[in-house]
Amino acid sequence: VSDRLSVMGVVHHVDSPFLLNPSSLNRAVADSLPQSARFFVRSQGASKSVLQTQGGVTARYVGEGVRAETTVYGLTRALYNPIPGRVIDLDRKAGGWRSVLSGDQAHVGWTIGLDVEAQRDTRREFVNAGLPDGQVNTIESPDVLKHVQLGNQLQDQKESVTSFGPFAHLGWKLGMRSIVSVGVRYDHFSFDVIDRLQAGNVDVSGTRSMGQWSPSLGVTFRATDLMSVYANVGTAFQTPTTTELGNQPNGVGGFNPNLEPERMRSFEVGLKGFSSSGVVAYDVAGYVMTIRDMLIPFQVAGSEEIFYRNAGKTRNVGFETHLRWTPAKVVRVDVSYSHQRFTFRDYPLESGEQLSGNQVPGVPPHRLSLGLTLNHPSGGFAEVHVQATDDVFANDFNGPRVGSSKPERDFVNDGAVVTDLRLGLRRSFVESYLGINNVFGTRYNSSIVPNAFGDRFFEPAAGRMVYVGLAVNVQ
Repeated sequence: VSDRLSVMGVVHHVDSPFLLNPSSLNRAVADSLPQSARFFVRSQGASKSVLQTQGGVTARYVGEGVRAETTVYGLTRALYNPIPGRVIDLDRKAGGWRSVLSGDQAHVGWTIGLDVEAQRDTRREFVNAGLPDGQVNTIESPDVLKHVQLGNQLQDQKESVTSFGPFAHLGWKLGMRSIVSVGVRYDHFSFDVIDRLQAGNVDVSGTRSMGQWSPSLGVTFRATDLMSVYANVGTAFQTPTTTELGNQPNGVGGFNPNLEPERMRSFEVGLKGFSSSGVVAYDVAGYVMTIRDMLIPFQVAGSEEIFYRNAGKTRNVGFETHLRWTPAKVVRVDVSYSHQRFTFRDYPLESGEQLSGNQVPGVPPHRLSLGLTLNHPSGGFAEVHVQATDDVFANDFNGPRVGSSKPERDFVNDGAVVTDLRLGLRRSFVESYLGINNVFGTRYNSSIVPNAFGDRFFEPAAGRMVYVGLAVNVQ
């Protein structure tokens, strides 16, 4: 708009008329038939359709010693989702506003801001009566959703979430080489549910409120002109989603009154800098994080649904490093490594078992990433990315339960090394590219369902996948 004022708008639209869900598999089937889907899952027409539009507008002003930014955004989402056991029909409307004002006076930098968000859902759920008898393997994929039969209605409720979060940050420059920063944020969430079905003449309408102050403190010291050392102490707060609150093992509607938000505390130290030539950049950090009431997913007998419970306390001790080497304008090499040990410190189950000392499922202790980027002056480019991940446990017990004769391997997702490649050409305002994911066709499971019923933890990844793309930059 002017030298000081700019406005940017973004709109994103997605229409996925059908997405089939093969569900997860146990170890034996995932190894022998990774492309398969169980008959029960297919007979239930497990799939979904999604229609979503989201957009926002940001205005940014830069003045003398002051900066202001305001964003307004909104979203609409229509989801129809048959899963084994039930069919979910969800209509969502959400939006928010974020404003930030910051400035610098003498040796002090400051920021104040406010986040406000609202979400309104209309949720209806039915018993999934499955596809008609004899038609499981005959219906074409795009028509599966149309043939899923609805049983009794389980839920009909209005769900709303409203939140606001004011925050502030101050940074003091102490001399030429040190900065001390202090921040604070307050988050408050209001969850409301109106039960319009009232099955059995029981009204499960209700309200839940969650809030927390989250202070932080940081110190940065420039040891040399090319290297800084820093330390941060912080806290954070994360509520359950409406889905996590609404999915209850007893099948009752409303919100789970026992599910609590996650509350985090962390301490981090690190250093970052450049070599004298500027060819090498590095960032190294170590941290300790404790989480109280961490949200853990699980399943129950006879159900494919995912429910959630709180672990008493978990602790994550980690180390991360990133190295970038740019020996020439046309070549860049990135190497990243992370090590983390995420363990339960206090996790009593209703059965009386105590899982303290076990690793949190789904978190790989080691991860290594290598990237090579080549850019030719003609506009051609090539990118190679290699990622290696470690084995992970798939359940809270880190193997079979006491008394079980099942092998531990059935409860471990093996690590893998996967290579991706992308080749392309940039000319003027057009970029075209060809990509190959999993170049060598590595057989691995890309994700797991922690604590899945029937030991069906594993979600096999695709083999070699080829894609093409075209991007047009209009200015």
